[in-house]
Amino acid sequence: MTKAKMKKKFKTLEWNVLIHDFNGHKFVYCNVLREDLLDDISKLAKKPFTYKELQDVIQRWAMYHYWSKCEYEFIASTHFGNDEKKIDAYMQLEMNIDRLTEYLIKELELDVNSKSSNKKTYCKL
Repeated sequence: MTKAKMKKKFKTLEWNVLIHDFNGHKFVYCNVLREDLLDDISKLAKKPFTYKELQDVIQRWAMYHYWSKCEYEFIASTHFGNDEKKIDAYMQLEMNIDRLTEYLIKELELDVNSKSSNKKTYCKL
């Protein structure tokens, strides 16, 4: 896919995270996919790349833009308030990094050499 087609397609993509709107005093969904991610992917795509390399680019991009920034953080607690956890946009992206990578590969029709088997394993309830 050409860069112009990728850019047009990228504008239609959505990957939402939950954030707190301070002005509206409510929780809202925020599409975190920004064009600078496409720029980073385009730089990587100039040569053959692996699934893991793409995943690393996405993770570094997410850390730079969303990690520990107060406008993308909120505190989640249990119903009775005896346990609290800070949740930010990066945490929501990081726990879904495999799915986000696969989504971008599929939607942007990226040619990835091989898929690494270094997937995270989560506990099953």
